[in-house]
Amino acid sequence: MPIYNRRFLDQNTKEPAPLHLGQVGPRIPVAVHVPKQLAEALERENKPIPGGISGFALVDTGASMICVDRKVIEQLGMAPVSEANVGTAGGVQKQLVYPAMLRFPNTTMPELNIWCLGGDFAGQGDMIALIGRDVLSLFVLVYNGPGASITLAY
Repeated sequence: MPIYNRRFLDQNTKEPAPLHLGQVGPRIPVAVHVPKQLAEALERENKPIPGGISGFALVDTGASMICVDRKVIEQLGMAPVSEANVGTAGGVQKQLVYPAMLRFPNTTMPELNIWCLGGDFAGQGDMIALIGRDVLSLFVLVYNGPGASITLAY
């Protein structure tokens, strides 16, 4: 069973730091790539295949669908394939849906071909995605607050 496990430790004492986990949130390293079908089409046309873009994804159990930063989507040259009505704090909004491939670097977790929403992550540092319940439905997630750790298992 492929597993990603991260402990949040106090830098000085090396003890679990629940407050640090609470402040940073359950972040997982990810890389977003063009989907396999788009990569194959680019290859047939002798066009360059963009490399993946790496950063962090925040696990968001309040999000029904994965969301990827629009800047990442633009850099990869992906075009929208549909629209979705998405409930937000400001009400229902139409958002574009894109195909993508999600990888979990330095793990044995499988790559996932996904449909994602485009979002604005400006000011969020190295965060490039929110992992919603659509992706989480494929995994077991353990959020251990007192132990200051997260585990994602496939």
